[in-house]
Amino acid sequence: MDFKFLSFLIFHYFLINSSTIYASLPFPNDSLPTKSGYLRVNDTTSSAIFYTFYEAQNLTTPLSQTPLLIWLQGGPGCSSMLGNFYELCPWRVSSSHRQKIEHVAHNPNNGSWNRIFGLLFLDNPIGVGFSIAATPEEIPRNQKGVAKHLYIAIKKFIELNESFKDRPIYIAGESYAGKYVPAIGYQVLKKNW
Repeated sequence: MDFKFLSFLIFHYFLINSSTIYASLPFPNDSLPTKSGYLRVNDTTSSAIFYTFYEAQNLTTPLSQTPLLIWLQGGPGCSSMLGNFYELCPWRVSSSHRQKIEHVAHNPNNGSWNRIFGLLFLDNPIGVGFSIAATPEEIPRNQKGVAKHLYIAIKKFIELNESFKDRPIYIAGESYAGKYVPAIGYQVLKKNW
């Protein structure tokens, strides 16, 4: 038997089996409403920042006054999906090994931040995680460039839903986000948003 054909069969066997396992997992209702997609940061290219958003679940104020919290991961170069899936979202991804096979599961996160905030994760800068950089030259090389893209992405996110524009916004992160957060804060002040 041809080695390439055998490799093809083995690969697809595991692909089919693993997708069957994951397809049987119910989508957790505590995560709803959830949105994800791309926010273009350059209208002439396909460069875009990927986002995931979880609406607040346990409202202590009317939704129109419930804060939006924007999470930026550090690194530099780490996807905000790390903070999403392993720290802050309504469900945590975990894995275990049984019979030498890795099993992935989702478990409720009792410390989820979307209990009181609308929680927005942005994969930044472009080229990180699921974000798209049309060319390597478009990837920002300094905080000013990162802040410019973040400003555009946040503005476009707010335009997705009219109710977002009047809600308070907080920007937080960890590690190298200690550079991203002040940079986007300064950009917002400059633009007099």
